[in-house]
Amino acid sequence: MRVSLIIIFNLFISSFAFSQDYTIIRHPALNSDGSALAFSYQGDIWTVPTTGGKAVRLTIHEAYESEPQWSPDGTHILFTSARNGNNDLYTI
Repeated sequence: MRVSLIIIFNLFISSFAFSQDYTIIRHPALNSDGSALAFSYQGDIWTVPTTGGKAVRLTIHEAYESEPQWSPDGTHILFTSARNGNNDLYTI
């Protein structure tokens, strides 16, 4: 499973390698069935199918959001956000 995550993350990162903007994707988290990857990018939480496709932004907030983790059943994502001045846990 860990090897799959590394391979998927490397493939995802390589898609940005030829863009002109420098991209930093952080905190990748693979869901339990391996069909989706959650990550933080530019202070928001995103997901992308592991089979490829367009990434979807799940959060839009001026606070920094990071460290997504999937629930065991893959229906929710837990993440941290500094919306109230300190890091708290949120789910989507």
